[in-house]
Order: sequence, then structure tokens, then C-alpha cells
Amino acid sequence: MAVTQMTHEHNGPSAVQALERLADGAQGVIRDQLELARIEAREAVLGSLTGMAAALVGTIFFLIGWVALSMAAYTRLLVWVPPWTSFLIVAGVNLALGAAAAAWGITRMRNPRGI
Repeated sequence: MAVTQMTHEHNGPSAVQALERLADGAQGVIRDQLELARIEAREAVLGSLTGMAAALVGTIFFLIGWVALSMAAYTRLLVWVPPWTSFLIVAGVNLALGAAAAAWGITRMRNPRGI
């Protein structure tokens, strides 16, 4: 009786090698995704900081303009009323507008979607 010996030919990587390659590939993908997330987060922070700086500069110019406008209104009212009355009128208008803006802002914070 002839004994035939079966040989297994090695046609590709073993299961262990395939799993190692899969794990290496997955680690590479995760590493790349983390790097991308870090870059995107940095860009988002820089964009926010740039926007905040622009808003701050705009706010400063707005306040300077508002003071100038208030002074002009005070000066114009001096034609008709005494200085203390002119001051009270300008201050009262500023307080009313500030209170209205604050109330609107509080309402928006409590209900941000406007529902």
C-alpha cells in the first residue's frame, strides 16, 4: 500500500499574518483620523479666535460711535432744554435701549431656536 503524503502548499499569508496586517492598517487609519481631527480642531479654534477678535474690534468702534452719537444728541437737545434735562433724556434713551437689548438677549439664550 502506497502511502501518499499530502503537502499543503503555502499560497498566501497565514491567518496570523493577515490579522497583523489588518491590525496595522486599522491602526494607521485611526492614527490618520486622529491627526485629521486635531488639524480640524485647530482650524476651528483659530477661526473662532479670529472671529472673536473681529467682533471685539467692531464692538470698540461701535461703542465709540455710540458715545459720539449720544454726545451729538445731548448737544442738540441743549437748544431746547437745560443741560441736566438733556443729559437725563440721552441717558434714559440709552438705558431703555440697553434694557431692551438685554431682554432680547436673555430671551434668545433661553430659547435659542426662536421657537
